Amino acid sequence: MYQEIHKLDDPETGKTWFAVYEYFTYASHSVLAGQTGSRFLDGFDTLQEAITAYPKADRNDHRGWEPSQMSDFPPSDFDPADAGETW
Repeated sequence: MYQEIHKLDDPETGKTWFAVYEYFTYASHSVLAGQTGSRFLDGFDTLQEAITAYPKADRNDHRGWEPSQMSDFPPSDFDPADAGETW
């Protein structure tokens, strides 16, 4: 797992803010097994606030939204009977 601070511009308000995300790899029992996932941790008005709260986080001003990396095909061990999921 690792954390990154992203500079984001809100197109509706024109406001710039800084979001901290944590990145992780989905476990082998997940339908997203092996893929990178992210979770929002916190948002700040200034970069310095974000750095103070998350001093070990990397800074990434160039990364924006990324499309899902989900495969069109289920993994070999996928079973639709588990939790009623479909692919």
